[in-house]
Amino acid sequence: MKKIFTGLLLTSVLWTASPADAATPQLMIDEVVVKTDAAPEVKNNRTMVPLRVISENLGAQVQWKDSQITLTMNQSTVLLTLNSQTVMKNGKAEHLDATPYLKNNRTYVPLRFIAETFGSQVDYKQSTVTIATKPLLLNNQKIKALHYEYHMTMGGIIQEMKGNSYHHAMFKIFQQKGAKVEAPKDYSWQLNLDVPGSYYKLETI
Repeated sequence: MKKIFTGLLLTSVLWTASPADAATPQLMIDEVVVKTDAAPEVKNNRTMVPLRVISENLGAQVQWKDSQITLTMNQSTVLLTLNSQTVMKNGKAEHLDATPYLKNNRTYVPLRFIAETFGSQVDYKQSTVTIATKPLLLNNQKIKALHYEYHMTMGGIIQEMKGNSYHHAMFKIFQQKGAKVEAPKDYSWQLNLDVPGSYYKLETI
């Protein structure tokens, strides 16, 4: 009789735990699982995420003034106010169906509204929220990945970096450094004396 009671108690605990687990969605941006120190939450069927997720993974700039938050990305600006359903989107007032709030020193904002405002696509499947951001276009070609090549005495290493927001951020850095030059038609490897055993590329003239 004691064994049966223990089994029923364990089943009851597992049954009560499952809805809580289902209420915490997994977040993926550009096919990469996003891990944060504060998990996303579901409030009134709306996914709320920590503000830091937006700023770091979508490439939006954040400014604080009292209880107001300004998010800026490209040519779009969103002004949110804590505990208010009124939002200013590019200077025009709109109504939010989810209210930004503060919890454990973390600001939570509505994921779908913010992501779609900045041109991303949001999809919900079971307990996973998927965000697809706009790809970087260079000469009308979509950039799928960036490669970093490091040549060694024996072989070499190529690192592949994916993520649309990462590509945009890297491109902005390159744009702000130096002047544009024509891409070299041919390369040759030269010994790098600063790092023993490594090489770097030079244009072949």
